[in-house]
Amino acid sequence: MEKPIPLKTDLAPIKAQIAQERQAYETQKENFKTLEETLEAEFKASLPTLFTQEERDVLDLDGDPIAQYELLQAKRDIAVTQKVEEARATLEAFEDEIEAKEQQLEDLEAEDTFSTNHPDLDKEGFASWLQGDVAPNIREEIIQASGGDKVVFLGLMAKRFLEERGIDPSASSQNDPNLSTNLLGIAGETGDIDKNATSQDDAFARDAGLFR
Repeated sequence: MEKPIPLKTDLAPIKAQIAQERQAYETQKENFKTLEETLEAEFKASLPTLFTQEERDVLDLDGDPIAQYELLQAKRDIAVTQKVEEARATLEAFEDEIEAKEQQLEDLEAEDTFSTNHPDLDKEGFASWLQGDVAPNIREEIIQASGGDKVVFLGLMAKRFLEERGIDPSASSQNDPNLSTNLLGIAGETGDIDKNATSQDDAFARDAGLFR
């Protein structure tokens, strides 16, 4: 399980960093659109100095046309195609990295919203209950009722948690406000939040970011 995330996390620096990276990505994406054309022009300009004397002999007008084509194609692959594919892979990896950070930010925002909405909740007890004490049918019912919304899911679970303990959800006052618990990470590394009882809720948790 990850280290608990402090309540009221300052998300401004995270948002600023993601926005900066997203802007850099969009710039790189625009540059990529003309990369092949640029490399092609550079390749053609370099042709006079690109070949060895032996290769020039192959390119002689009396040379084998197939050998000429293969030599030119090999040179172009190195100067153009390989560089375009490397740039494409780098760009896609950058986008994946940004999307992962955006997902983490969404999780943090959900955690903060939930903590704000439930300042007096015993979050440590709630996390323990959520991890192992919820009947699979109840969990499935709440998953359906939440519509895939992380904050709604945790809110409905918290309501059930309090009701099972005979506490009025609208008037509970039982938690140390300084306590922090990573509620969206309670399933640990495996993501099995019901100890293999069902698979639907685990898939929901994975999709909704309820563990990382």
